This record gives sequence, C-alpha cells and structure tokens, in this order.
Amino acid sequence: MDAHADERLFWFDHTRPLFEPLGCVDARRCGRWVFVSAQAGVDEQLIAPAGLEAQSRRALRQLRHAYQAVGGEVESICQLTLYVNTTFLDMPLAAASETVFALWREIVPTARPAGAMVGAQMFGIADLLLEVQCIGRA
Repeated sequence: MDAHADERLFWFDHTRPLFEPLGCVDARRCGRWVFVSAQAGVDEQLIAPAGLEAQSRRALRQLRHAYQAVGGEVESICQLTLYVNTTFLDMPLAAASETVFALWREIVPTARPAGAMVGAQMFGIADLLLEVQCIGRA
C-alpha cells in the first residue's frame, strides 16, 4: 500500500503565501491522523478583529474548516491547544479559558478533546490575542 495514499495538504488562500515558503501547511492528513497548524483569528487581510471573543470565534471556525478540508471529522479531534497572548489580554487567563472553551463547545459541540491553554508573549501579527491548533483522527 502506498504510504502517501491518505496524505492531503491544505492551505487557506490568505495564509498560503506565508506558510508555503516555510514548508508549512494549515492542515495535513497523514493516514488516519490530522494535524492543524495554529489558526489565528484574523481575516483574509491578516487583520485581527477587536476582542478575544471575536478572534476566538474566527480562529475556531478556521480550525474546523481546515480539519474538515483534509477529510477529518471534528468529533475526532483528540488534542486542542490554545495559545493566548497575555501581553494584550485584558482579563485573567482563567477567564479567557472559560470564554474560549465556551465558544469551542458552541462551534464544535460534539468534540471532546484533551485541551490546554498556554500563555504566550507575542505572535507575528499585530493585536493578535489567540492561536489554536489541534491533532486528531480522520
């Protein structure tokens, strides 16, 4: 059996110019596993909307879209990692965790991954508060 038969790569149009020269993708399927790179809550011009909730909603929807684009079912997400920029965060990290995971349950209500939220100091996009990535099964 061909080792690459179940391999799929996916880029969003607005992130491909950033990721492809680095050799990275938004999502990759390797056999039965799906990996989604850190998705930021930015629009197609790479501008972050104001507020944690707006950025989280966009990032989580993009994560869901990228996961499904390579043949994954979001119910099979095993690990969800959230990175929050504590430099610009206007609330305690615990409150941010409650906000983001509540949106997660709204956007992907049937998935039950192991999860973690990590405080970060900076991202490559101005005013960015959050990036989210996951690993799961196809």
